[in-house]
Amino acid sequence: MLKYKLIKTANAKGSFYCPCTINERTFDLHDIAREIQNNSCFKRSDVLGLLCELKETLFRHLRDGDVVNLNDFGRFKLHVTGNSVTDPRQFRPSRDLTGVRCCFSPTSHGSDRQKDLYKDLEFERVKGGGNI
Repeated sequence: MLKYKLIKTANAKGSFYCPCTINERTFDLHDIAREIQNNSCFKRSDVLGLLCELKETLFRHLRDGDVVNLNDFGRFKLHVTGNSVTDPRQFRPSRDLTGVRCCFSPTSHGSDRQKDLYKDLEFERVKGGGNI
């Protein structure tokens, strides 16, 4: 169940309400390794070693500008964000590149066992906190 609330925002055109996801829990690498250990024949230490190496390899390829496709899992890639300029000659990376985002796209095709992440997703609206 994906929970959300509506947040009131305003701009020159007036006020409006936007949905905002509420994330109640965070699972770290050790939590995930423990779950995998409980659901498989792998020891937690083996899972941690594999996940740490996956992270290092994933980061190296992303920093080199590669797209990392983990087949039935999904694709990772980096996107730059920045300021627009009217003339390409005015663009200065130190000034106009403002950030980098990591984009993950889950795989929604493949074997019959692969479930679409968004299929049959249920939503629950949470009220309170001064927002509608």
